[in-house]
Amino acid sequence: MNRKTDSWWSNCVAGAVAALVVHGLVMLAAGGEPPLRPDPAPVPGLADMASLSARAGADAEALQRLAAEVAALREQLGRTAIAGAPERTQAAAPVQVVDDAALVAALRRVREIEEQERFAELSDAELYSEAERLLHAGKMDRLSGRRMLQSLLARPNGSSSPELRADTLMLLAQIQRDLRDYPAATAALQRVVDELGLASDRGARAGNQLALLASYTKDYPAGIALAEQIARVAPVDQAFEARWGIGFLQRMSGDLVAARATLRQVIDDCSGRPEVEHVAKMCENLLAQMDP
Repeated sequence: MNRKTDSWWSNCVAGAVAALVVHGLVMLAAGGEPPLRPDPAPVPGLADMASLSARAGADAEALQRLAAEVAALREQLGRTAIAGAPERTQAAAPVQVVDDAALVAALRRVREIEEQERFAELSDAELYSEAERLLHAGKMDRLSGRRMLQSLLARPNGSSSPELRADTLMLLAQIQRDLRDYPAATAALQRVVDELGLASDRGARAGNQLALLASYTKDYPAGIALAEQIARVAPVDQAFEARWGIGFLQRMSGDLVAARATLRQVIDDCSGRPEVEHVAKMCENLLAQMDP
């Protein structure tokens, strides 16, 4: 028997006592204190009084029975309270404290697994397109894009073609450059150059991007030397873009005289060649920035 049980029994007793009191008051209002025995036979000619007396007798008997039941209930409650031992709530097991760092690491791992499962549902081309979309959206998500591209490169069979693999590496290098991870960007671009060579279109594009990384790492001589090599062996459009890159790196290094000479020469060489007309415009824009 616990405190809740005691309270319940007490409420029962209180309710019964209240019922007795209320019933007694009703009886008094109806005609005085209820008799303990039935009234004698009604007086002839007094029908109303006879009816009231009969009801009073029946109510008195019910009241006596109720009083006896309440007394028995009170006695039972007293015996139970004495004999019954109080219930004890079993102590809860000690709560294991989880380290915050471990919890964060576990949540990250769950997220990585779910993400990899989502990536696995996409083909190579679909995964690349999704990463590219994230980089051109209104709000760039470089970190998600990087994870997608790294997942694509880590697939057992590699990308579906050497071209897609090269595009994946170049896009990954762009993200790593924007995140200022220049060693990782350099490594990704160098892989393309090593696999395809500077004489190929994608190899030359990767080489030009690699040369322009010198503007971030401040290794201008190495960037200019690579651009000069690309200009000699790459396809025409990439070769002209490499020459623009030389002028750009000369300007960034502070050699404005050499930069102007290089850019003007490229503009002259682009004359009458529609396939490199865009390079001539790039040179003109750069000269305008140097000589406003």
